[in-house]
Amino acid sequence: MKAKDTEAPQFDQLKAALDAEHAQGKLLDFSVQDLTREDKRELLRQLLAARVDLAVSQAKADQRFKNSTRDMQQTVQRVTELEQASKSDYEITSSFETASGKTNIQVKKNNNTVIIVIAIAIAIVVLAFITSV
Repeated sequence: MKAKDTEAPQFDQLKAALDAEHAQGKLLDFSVQDLTREDKRELLRQLLAARVDLAVSQAKADQRFKNSTRDMQQTVQRVTELEQASKSDYEITSSFETASGKTNIQVKKNNNTVIIVIAIAIAIVVLAFITSV
């Protein structure tokens, strides 16, 4: 039991040294042979766990990429269909979780012909009123 008590602080020191070296971007200056058997097992366990976490993270990112790509293509297709089928104004807002974050897409069609017709009608009425006075 006494050997285990001395191994735990050694492992904590090793971990602290690893963290410090990693933060500075330097290579570690230690030998795996200097580690105790228990420290080697713990280091291996942590390395394997980190590798599994990385693989899971990559798989999730790949899936988000595939899903967002498919959904963006569907949005573009809907906008194209709406553009061909409708002459009215529309606004489409979509949000997608991508591999690297979130992407927002906003498509807006503002048909100003109604505003232009109203402005011309008002101008004609105003002009007719001014010329009659």
